[in-house]
Amino acid sequence: AIATSGTCRSNAFTVTVSVTLGVNENIIKNLKIYPNPVRDILNIETDTEIKSVEIYNLQGQKIQSANNKQINVSNLAAGIYMVRIEDENNATQTKKILKQ
Repeated sequence: AIATSGTCRSNAFTVTVSVTLGVNENIIKNLKIYPNPVRDILNIETDTEIKSVEIYNLQGQKIQSANNKQINVSNLAAGIYMVRIEDENNATQTKKILKQ
């Protein structure tokens, strides 16, 4: 960086900037999903109520939606999926699951 005051300029100097992203302020507390890998029923355990659950394939396409703590995934093909969970406080978290 170079500091400028009117027409005077300083010599170049280094500036270090630290940025912290995702500081646990908007994540779902005590979230557990099981079993993982899953065959038929995916269970979601939280201290809060679930507002929505969305399951995405690795191409980012939404495959399934629900709003409860037990999700039937028996219709999904075997593979890896991302589960986005939103609770009643609008906190969100995304977890990876393996469907057998």
